[in-house]
Amino acid sequence: MSFESWKKLKIKSDPTLKNTSQISPVKNDENRFNFASIDCAAKVVKTNEGAQESKSILMENKDSYLVNKCSTKDQFLIIELCQDILIDLIEIGNFEFFSSNFKRFKVSVNERYEDTNWKSLGEFEASNSRTLQKFKIINPLIWAKFIKIEILEHYGSEFYCPISLVKVYGKTMLEEFKEQTIEQPSVETDECKINSTLPYLGLNEFLNSIPEYCEVVEEESTATNNPQDSIFKNIIKRLSLLESNASLSLLYIEEQSRLLSDSFRKLQMEQSHDLDKLLWNFNQTFNQQMLKINQFNQFKLFESNKVISNLANDLSFYKKLLLVNFVLLTVLVCFLLLSKDLPVEIPIPRNYQFKVGSTKKKYKKKSKYRF
Repeated sequence: MSFESWKKLKIKSDPTLKNTSQISPVKNDENRFNFASIDCAAKVVKTNEGAQESKSILMENKDSYLVNKCSTKDQFLIIELCQDILIDLIEIGNFEFFSSNFKRFKVSVNERYEDTNWKSLGEFEASNSRTLQKFKIINPLIWAKFIKIEILEHYGSEFYCPISLVKVYGKTMLEEFKEQTIEQPSVETDECKINSTLPYLGLNEFLNSIPEYCEVVEEESTATNNPQDSIFKNIIKRLSLLESNASLSLLYIEEQSRLLSDSFRKLQMEQSHDLDKLLWNFNQTFNQQMLKINQFNQFKLFESNKVISNLANDLSFYKKLLLVNFVLLTVLVCFLLLSKDLPVEIPIPRNYQFKVGSTKKKYKKKSKYRF
């Protein structure tokens, strides 16, 4: 789930993030500041062809006025105000006798003079009187810097149709911001204690708590347009939005951190399990090899002991045989020593004849055994 989708759900579920703007009622104060006065550098930037003394409508002088022939078509004048304001009251008057008075006129405003998209504040109808007439603006629409007054119809049939004075009242951005700050109720924050460790939120639980499809809510369009927000209000909204985004970003990071910690914990458990299994297999293999080596050593030791035992038996046998031979040899030597110098008669057979001589002689020989 992306951060933007998650943020929209959070903003939708939090009613404190919804901002509403209110328009304060017009103050009934005669000493209000006139933003169409020449004293504050207001000026008439354009009029219809044939209009004379256009600057006179910005000065409170009954002897000077803007003059137009009543036969002139498309009579209008554009005034650059001192500041950008929300217009709530316009005063227009004609103090000249023997002249036709304006009857119906249209008021439009704009932020820039070069822009041709003028926003209409409405059409008004004046009374046929030589006084300063007031016209309240219900919906000022935008923060206006330029105001355009178009004369649509006149009373009577005089030759000249003058305008003596034009006054424009309203609220500046700073005044609007101050009023909204005063009227805005204070928000009390409830203290709550939370644990230092955040509760574990499983991935499936986190995803199941969010609907798969979002309903499209179409806002109902109203007939009345809300006035344009001031720059101070836009700054406050922007700061509130940034603060909300920061809080939502922190919550989103916490959610992602929990998911990452869960993933790392599962990965660590899997790696630990695999490592334990590997070590167990290694230990089993090592133990089996050591057992085989011990068995082989025992077998070789047994064979060696058997060979040594056989050699010991053979050695004992040869020792005994040598002893017997020694005894026999000793007996033989003793016998020979005892039988030393004893005469031995050797019998000669009767038919034995000597080859030397013809006479028979008895032969006797003494034998001597010597070593």
